[in-house]
This record gives sequence, C-alpha cells and structure tokens, in this order.
Amino acid sequence: MSGSLDRWNFGFQNIVHFTPTTRFISQLVTHDDGDQRTKFDWHFSLRQTVFENLVFIIGHDSNHDSDHTLYRICPILCVLSYIPIADAMSITNHPVRTIALLWLTFSTAAIGQSHDNHSAGMSHAQAAAELPTEAGQSAFAAIAEIVVLLEEDPHTDWSKVNIDGLRSHLVDMDRLTLSASVSTKELDSQRIQFQITGEARTLQAIQTMVPTHAQMVRTSTDWDIDVVRESDGVTLTVNPGTTEAFTKLKAFGFFGFMTIGAHHQLHHLQMAKGEGH
Repeated sequence: MSGSLDRWNFGFQNIVHFTPTTRFISQLVTHDDGDQRTKFDWHFSLRQTVFENLVFIIGHDSNHDSDHTLYRICPILCVLSYIPIADAMSITNHPVRTIALLWLTFSTAAIGQSHDNHSAGMSHAQAAAELPTEAGQSAFAAIAEIVVLLEEDPHTDWSKVNIDGLRSHLVDMDRLTLSASVSTKELDSQRIQFQITGEARTLQAIQTMVPTHAQMVRTSTDWDIDVVRESDGVTLTVNPGTTEAFTKLKAFGFFGFMTIGAHHQLHHLQMAKGEGH
C-alpha cells in the first residue's frame, strides 16, 4: 500500500525501553489515497541491539516515516518481518529460525543483565535513602549514643544530666591517648613501671584519668597497683602477680592497660546521668 498517492498522513509512535538495548515499538498510521483514507494500520516490533551496528527485530519494522525511510539507520540490520514472538520457536525456515532464536537469546540475556543492574541500582538508591551511621567524630558519636540512651530511659532524671561533664572526660581521653608521653621500665620479673608525662591540658588528663582507672583495675583484679602523682604526670607501677599476666601486660603496654575492664561505656553513662566523675 505504499506509493506516491498512498501516504501515511496521520499516526503516532510509542517506544518502550525494556533495557538500554531492548525496545518495543508500536505505531498507528493511516493510509491515504489522495483525499480518501484507505485504512488504519498497527505496526509492532521488538528490537534487540546486539552490537553498535547490529540489531535483531521481531515483528514489523515500525521505525520509519511515510516514505519508509528509517529514522535511525544501522549499517547492518537484520529484520524478521511479521514474525510473532509466540511463533518464533515454530518457524520452519531454518535460517530465519536461527536468527529468531539468536534474538531471543540476546534479548533474554540483555533483560537479565538489566534486571541485575536495576536491582543493584535500587540497592544503592535504598542505601542512599537510609541515614548514615557515622556521627563524624568519636567524641561527638559517644555523646550522641549516650543522649539516645537517656531519651529512651523513662527513669532519666533530667535535672541531674551532665553532658558537659561527659564531654570533659572525653577530652581527657583524647589528650591522654594522643598527646601523653610514656616510658616503660621492667623493674624485675614481676613488675612494670610506666612513667606518663605531659603538659597543660594533657597533664590534667593524665592526673585525672590514670589514678581513677588504676583504682578500678585494682578492685576488679588481684593485681598490685601503685600510683604516684608527679609534677609533670604520673608514675604507675603494676605487678599482675603471674608470669602469664606479666607477659600479657608487657604486650598491652600502658594504653592497653587503660582499656582493661571495659568499664568506660558504663562510666560514660553514669557521668552523663550525673552519678559519677
């Protein structure tokens, strides 16, 4: 029905992208013979791009204008004209059937790949929609965690809560850990002595934290611990009592010793509640 008098004067085209390489095209056109409208015509096709210059098509090629000129020219174009998808497996023409099966294979693989990419994209989108868990700075994160616990506890006495006191303690921990100088000496086969020194705010942190922590370790173990406050810091002498514990203490060093007991979290909560120092 194509020719100089029979032209497509009216219609529309719709393209659905199943994947970046798989498209479904539908097109409704009218055939006009001069002033007479001869018929309406639906065209459908599934198009699978295999390579940049290779496209497999099942259906009727709809991607052209009234002069049957392709909107997008591909140097290599394999067209299976008027082959319903449901009948692709029953084609008796072996070359055509081979092309149809190739199309189905490539399109299925492309759709599967697209689904995987879409799922991965959804995961990233969902992850992006969730709130981050890192508060950005360790002291801030510790305070934020305590605030949540206080808010969730119906028995919190807000008149006693002291977040500023907790912050001061966290500053002490920071100065002690990052700025203090420590020298270690084995006095004999049973005792280790740590000399912890610092200046200004670091000295304050040393003289506040070390005696307090030593007392906590002393009460929770059978270690013999002696603390002497000096003008420039603290001298800490520890006798853990056994060869095994002595070897472990040497491996820990001073900063490992300061973590013994895992009481810091509870201590932080007590300080924030105004129940400790």
